[in-house]
Amino acid sequence: MKKLMMTLTIGTVLVGCGVNDDDGSGEGNEHNASTEENKPSAEEMADYNGLFQSDSSRDVLAEITLSPSENHQIPTVAIDEPFPEDEAEDYNHSEREIAKEYMDDNGRIYFPLKDHPFRNITSVDGTTTYLANYHDSFIHLLDAEAYVLDDDMIEEAYHFFITYSGDGDYRTWEEASNLERGIMQMIYLTAPNVNELGELLAQDIYAGDDFVQINHTFTNIGSPNMILPTAQTTTDMPLFEDMLKIHVLWGELGQFEQPEENKEAYTALYNDLHLKMTNMVGTINTTLAK
Repeated sequence: MKKLMMTLTIGTVLVGCGVNDDDGSGEGNEHNASTEENKPSAEEMADYNGLFQSDSSRDVLAEITLSPSENHQIPTVAIDEPFPEDEAEDYNHSEREIAKEYMDDNGRIYFPLKDHPFRNITSVDGTTTYLANYHDSFIHLLDAEAYVLDDDMIEEAYHFFITYSGDGDYRTWEEASNLERGIMQMIYLTAPNVNELGELLAQDIYAGDDFVQINHTFTNIGSPNMILPTAQTTTDMPLFEDMLKIHVLWGELGQFEQPEENKEAYTALYNDLHLKMTNMVGTINTTLAK
């Protein structure tokens, strides 16, 4: 199964934005379904770009009350093998088939973890096969683990994001896209480690058990095998690209060599991550606003 998965392109195509009779191709994570017909309009991009820049006087991430877990490992939920050999064909679809059979009235395709959210999708022209994650969590493919908040924490996390900039009319958690919900969960789950690492750096600590454990966690969540929820709306597309930048920074921070000897560079990388995660809080607040 691992050999098969390594040959697939990780898909982020906007199946939910409409499958037509023209050419449709599922590019990799880096391209994020960048075919012309699926690109947001100039007006939509103008609304999205620069949605939020953090107030440097306020440490938004520090307001997340979730306590760091033991050994700084983020709790996960184990999932079944993504593609059981005896059922592999059941999880192969064309773009038209997946939309016709599984898209709901709101244009969303969603599979619970127990129903194998990873699907192999073939483009309309049949030239590309890519992997799509139709759950609302980040899932580590090889570890077969989903990064999800406990049910009793969902409401707390959701309200953290919608109350960031005052009162307003927001889409509910149920109305949010898979990607929006996945980002809310992942920011909430990773913030405690980001906060604690910041405290260590403030004390000029670039080694030790806590430091190593936090960086090990960043290495894991920044792995190329961590699959984000597939983008399904025009708003999801730039959101996905911004989240990919955070994902890359997790990996770079976790794998940074000899931070004790390169404190300035390591700290700059941390500050970049902290800023981008902070900005993501405001961006999600804006995308959820009606």
